[in-house]
Formats: sequence, C-alpha cells, structure tokens
Amino acid sequence: MLNRKNIFFIIIVLAFVVLGCFFINSNKETSNDKESVNTESISENNEKEVLHIEGDLMTYDYNEIKEKADLIMLVKCVDNLDYDNSIFYYDEGLLYGFAARRNIEVLEILKGEDRSCNSFLEPTAITKDGKELQLEDYTPMEKNGVYLVFLSNETADGSYSIISGNYGRYAAGENDVIDIKILSNNIFADIMYSALIDYYSDIEVSEKENILLYSKYPEEKIKCHMLDKDFFVLYKNEKLEIFD
Repeated sequence: MLNRKNIFFIIIVLAFVVLGCFFINSNKETSNDKESVNTESISENNEKEVLHIEGDLMTYDYNEIKEKADLIMLVKCVDNLDYDNSIFYYDEGLLYGFAARRNIEVLEILKGEDRSCNSFLEPTAITKDGKELQLEDYTPMEKNGVYLVFLSNETADGSYSIISGNYGRYAAGENDVIDIKILSNNIFADIMYSALIDYYSDIEVSEKENILLYSKYPEEKIKCHMLDKDFFVLYKNEKLEIFD
C-alpha cells in the first residue's frame, strides 16, 4: 500500500510531466541550448512582435573577417523578409536555428570569384504566426537597401551566409545611393571604415597598411568613391564620420 509520502511524490512527478508536455507543444518556435529566446527582449517593431534570440557569435576585427570571408560584395536586396523565404531548423520538435534566404542583385564583388551568387542567408526569420526572429540585435535587410556584406559558405549545404550577424553586414543606403547618415551611425564603425579605405579610397599602399594593419588612423578626412558618388571618411574616437 502506498503511504502519503509516496502518493505526494507521484502527484508531483505527474504534474511535471504534464507541464513539460505543454511546454514542448506550445513552444515550437523556442530554441534549445544552441540558441535561447530572451523573453525580456521582445519588442514591437512596425506592429510585428520581434523576438531577439541569444547566440554565441564570434567577434572579428576587419582583417579577421576579411580573411574569413569567401565573398565580400556590395549588394542590393531585392525582396522582402517574409515567412516564405524563412527557414527553420528543428531537433526533436524544438527550434534550434533559423535564417532567411534573401535575394540580391550584385553591384560589386570586392573579394571572391563566385559570380553566380544571387542569394544568401541572413540570421532572421518570420514565423508562420508573424513573429520576427532576430539573432541578438541583428536587423533584417530592407528591400532596395544597399549593403556591404561579408559572406561565408561554411554551411551544411554550402549556401552563402552573413558572417556573425552585424559583423558581416553594413548598410550603405537605399536605391543605389550612399546614405551618409546610415554609414556614419553603424555600430561597427571600425570595420566599415577599414573596408571603405581598403576598397574605395585611392590613398597610397603604405598609408593603407598603416590604417589596416597597424590601426594608425589619420587625423584628416580621406576621399572615397562608391557607386558614382564621392564622399570623405574620418574615423576618430571610435566613431565613423562621413562627409559629402
């Protein structure tokens, strides 16, 4: 015969089983230990519920991410983020990863030989019920937006993907124009500055080496040219400034 202690123990176990089943069935969009939803980071953005997913992202400086990248390109995004181009990865019914395959127009290839790339994965997705998932504070590309991207093909199926979230993608404007405000407000200003100096300035090789290899940032503005537009850049006090 069961005593009261055993009965109480069985009731507790059954309660946990029931709650566990409910949690699994009602959280199909929740990640396991590879990525976890930070419930304190849910916000309303353009009337969409946005869930910021924690991730273990690698950090890079400019030379490291340049070396890591299989492709570095200036691209124009030609589609919108939606459920149809979102991809979800499950393990035993639990979501452990997500991405969106975004279609792009290649404006310029800065590194790499693959000219067939017309899409790549970015770390965001739209769920069936309209929630927007973002890896940490990554912001999805916008249709007609112009971006400088660092891509790797080290995925399971060989698809190109943005390297390490915001480290691998930089907004340059909309509709094939340079947006000075977007460039100057980028949170990874040192990488963006180095890329502009590396690919879009005409300064001497020795001066480029001082900037790119030794982080000796000049006090004067440096002229750059991108998409038929001239502008000047200055990196000072960890802030990128852009001038017409």
